[in-house]
Amino acid sequence: HIYHATSKTSDILKDSNLLNMIIINAMQKGLMTVAFVLIPIILTSDTFAWQKSDLYMAYLTAMLFGLVAMGPAAVFGEKHNKPKQIFLLSIILFIVSFLIMGLTASSTVFIVGVVLFFIAFNMMEPLVQSMITKFAKVHQKGAALGISNSVAYFATFIGGSAAGLLLSVSSRESIGITIAVISVLWFFWTLKLQNPTKY
Repeated sequence: HIYHATSKTSDILKDSNLLNMIIINAMQKGLMTVAFVLIPIILTSDTFAWQKSDLYMAYLTAMLFGLVAMGPAAVFGEKHNKPKQIFLLSIILFIVSFLIMGLTASSTVFIVGVVLFFIAFNMMEPLVQSMITKFAKVHQKGAALGISNSVAYFATFIGGSAAGLLLSVSSRESIGITIAVISVLWFFWTLKLQNPTKY
């Protein structure tokens, strides 16, 4: 560990594990805004005809399941040093959740997709920043977090914008399948991630 070395963006991006974590952080945040655009619009559309005042039931249920999933995921990822496995499981849940939300004709099943999305998001959330700091060298930690969070904020903008544009030109089914395919590619990319060395 070198405490006073100069941190270079190129060095961070050349580190495959840090690059993987930047992509994981960006995809997670991007899919969050995609979901937050799609869920209320789809539930209140003619397909399901929910009232806006009833949306809390979907979010509250999903949030509770997500919070319950967060604890075991954090313990398994941190204590047992298996964050890669948690990330891969979360991506699988993202894939399933968007396929369900895109293809189902039942509002109950749609809510199951929403619940799976929140579980996947909350399983990742406590591990992302922690893993970035574990993979980065001491003098890279601030820069690595800064780059990762900047990319994630940009992905948040892209996700919300893309969801709005896709809704205006495409069907719910096509959007669900498109996001699932992108997430499958993300899954295979993440297979290259290594669990951090445990000292």
